Amino acid sequence: MPFDDMEEVERARKALSDAKIWLQRRLPPIGSELLRIDVVVVLPVQIATAATDGRMILFSAAFVNELDKADRSTTPPNTTLAGVLMHELIHIAFEHLGRRKERNALLWNCAADYVTNLMVLDFGLHLPQSALVDRSFEQHSVEQVYRFLAKDPDQAKKHVRARYGSMSADDHLTHDDATRLAQSVGVQPTELERLPEIACSIRKALLDTGQRMQRNFMAEQKAVDAAHVPAPCWQRLLSQWCTQVSRSETSFARPNRRLLGQGMVLPGLHGRTIDGLIIGLDSSGSRWNMSVLQKVFGHIEQLRAVLGCGLRLVMFDHQVKQVLSFDSHEALPSRLTIAGGGGTDFRCFFTEAERIRRDFAWQQAPIIIITDALGIMPPQPADRTCWLIPKTFPATVPFGVVVRYDETDAPVPPADSRLRSPHPGPPPV
Repeated sequence: MPFDDMEEVERARKALSDAKIWLQRRLPPIGSELLRIDVVVVLPVQIATAATDGRMILFSAAFVNELDKADRSTTPPNTTLAGVLMHELIHIAFEHLGRRKERNALLWNCAADYVTNLMVLDFGLHLPQSALVDRSFEQHSVEQVYRFLAKDPDQAKKHVRARYGSMSADDHLTHDDATRLAQSVGVQPTELERLPEIACSIRKALLDTGQRMQRNFMAEQKAVDAAHVPAPCWQRLLSQWCTQVSRSETSFARPNRRLLGQGMVLPGLHGRTIDGLIIGLDSSGSRWNMSVLQKVFGHIEQLRAVLGCGLRLVMFDHQVKQVLSFDSHEALPSRLTIAGGGGTDFRCFFTEAERIRRDFAWQQAPIIIITDALGIMPPQPADRTCWLIPKTFPATVPFGVVVRYDETDAPVPPADSRLRSPHPGPPPV
């Protein structure tokens, strides 16, 4: 590294050290937690301003020195560098990188900055003048701000341009990129396994300090808690949907005898279970994993055991290829020969499904379609429709409920191993 670059890096490290000391004196719990985080200074050619991957904070030496110079030129000295340091620490504490999931990265960064910058200001620190600040987002989570920004695509573009047009926009890095940058200056990053414990500890310090300062950051805490709740498995989602739609509207039954002695005669309530399920199997040119498909049918068979209903299996591509009928006491065969292989036109399937509902008096029959959702959709929506789509297919549908199943998850026995019980229990989960 040339001498001038080394001198610039050393000045930046000294400025960051001073900012850490200031935070420890002003906000002791947060300053102490900051000591657990690697703060790495790199050259401007590697990053423009600041960055984090959720476990370490990286700064451009030139950016740090510029902020430090501006801070020292005021009386009393400003706290912008400490504010930017706090900004990155909040990203780590509230797991902003992990919570993004499949959302648009640029817009998510904008939403995260709006929330984070308000927290920095609430702690009494300063930010660069071009930082995104909007008090209307106070006490909102990043997810809530993101939904607001995403409502209007034109406005969303303006927010993104405003953020990346400023000189203080930080970057969210992958772990691999951050590791490469840290190791280039001789820093070995913290093990990834320690991140949840470190983030939780920093988050507690931020929340406790904010509470003492009468600042409310609970929207972000609730969002983190929600992100840690495991998503329900597809089997449970499908079971819950079938249970919900398998009954008609509640109707009157015989009076409740327990209330007769109290001078009240109130009718009881009951619902009617369905007569059958209509299963559509998209047999187009898509290549199905047959072992996984067999286990999907195994879960559908468990649902039938609970509901005690018949089934019509419709194989289709651009036209209906085959319709197989199974009464309530008949199980699906262990192996199915899939008929089809052309393009997909869902209109032919929904026409056949309506015919089945009409001819067999199955007006309330739910429709479950096993598909990749790529094809021609019908112009009119069909009620009681569930699209069972592999997680690896990102396609969307115009109506109905979508349940995405994991092709690597196989906790359900295959279709031919179903055991029927005269007294079925609750739906499988």
